[in-house]
Amino acid sequence: MSDFHSNIVWKIEIINSILEKVHLKRLGDRDCVFIPQTSDSYFASYLLDKNPFVRLAIEIGMDYVQIGIDRIAEAIVWNDLNIKADPRSFEDEIYSLLSGEFNVRHCGQGYTRVKIFRKGVLVKDIKYVSGLFNWFGCDSEQYPPLCGV
Repeated sequence: MSDFHSNIVWKIEIINSILEKVHLKRLGDRDCVFIPQTSDSYFASYLLDKNPFVRLAIEIGMDYVQIGIDRIAEAIVWNDLNIKADPRSFEDEIYSLLSGEFNVRHCGQGYTRVKIFRKGVLVKDIKYVSGLFNWFGCDSEQYPPLCGV
């Protein structure tokens, strides 16, 4: 991790602390469920694309953390000012992503809705709509939590 700029490292460390809390390997460790993708000193990205779990992409930039869920590329975006102002909320959101159950509904290519539940309680509801879509032919899929917390 010494190759990353300090603006990247502190955000990776926050995410790693949550991964450790739920007994998962740290970003960059061998056998981590999140596979490193593109990175340089000022940018790092990791991808979880493994059945039976929902697809999660983590992108860490100089002044933001962006989480992609299923086919919603910018499902959750935190800028550095918000992370520093309220680190607990950021940590709780990462924790929910790792320990939550996902319900994903697709209606064609133009509509995706992701609901995240923890212990049966809805904690996040994200909707992505692009152009026109058809309510017919919708499908839903359930995904288990990434960790057993």
